[in-house]
Amino acid sequence: MPRKNVSVAKNDLHHIPTPAATETWLPTPHHTVVDVIDNELEDRGIGVRSEVFTLNAKGTQMFASYALDVSIGTGAQLHMGFRNAHDKQFALGLTGGVHVMVCSNLQFSGEFVDLRKHTTGLTMEVLVKFIAAAVDKIQHKSQGQWEWQQSLRQIDMVEDDLKTFAYDCMDQGAFAPSQFFAYKESLEEEIKISDGVTLQQAHGAVTRLHRKSSPPTIARISPVLRKVCDDTWTNKLALI
Repeated sequence: MPRKNVSVAKNDLHHIPTPAATETWLPTPHHTVVDVIDNELEDRGIGVRSEVFTLNAKGTQMFASYALDVSIGTGAQLHMGFRNAHDKQFALGLTGGVHVMVCSNLQFSGEFVDLRKHTTGLTMEVLVKFIAAAVDKIQHKSQGQWEWQQSLRQIDMVEDDLKTFAYDCMDQGAFAPSQFFAYKESLEEEIKISDGVTLQQAHGAVTRLHRKSSPPTIARISPVLRKVCDDTWTNKLALI
């Protein structure tokens, strides 16, 4: 298997071996997690428009992203991400966010809305209940996230504001300094399709920059970007 993360098809997950359980650890097969999530979505009448599955080199870690057939606000689409591990590196987790279709931006909440360790208590019955509750929470949180994104439109950004925002993003890790010029190009694209220059365009430029990134990268960057946006919001309001 390659040494880096690789994209795979859903059916490939059935061929990934799952380690044997111990007295205190009960790993869940990747394909079982996917099957339970698919069944839960089907029971709710929620379709999946597109899906991406990524494995690490050893196949012990899986990250997935679903574009769901659910609208959140005008021009927004619900996305769901989830992860699973066989190497005890992290717990089973689900997260969610909105896809702003007009800007092609993907923004997860960055925090896994629900986590469940692979203990012996994670039976199939518990797994099903856990995932059902997580999907409920994702739908609820995503509405709030959409409203937060729309609130960014209230903060106008002048050139100095944009420079400070970009510096803060690089300083805190929302994107690397080597990506600065790519970020500027993304910002220009965001401004072209908007009526003005606001914090929403600055935020959109970063998410546009990462739209082809892997689910784990998006999950890592999203909380950093949100913090930069919230700090920018606070600083701008303090000057009014």
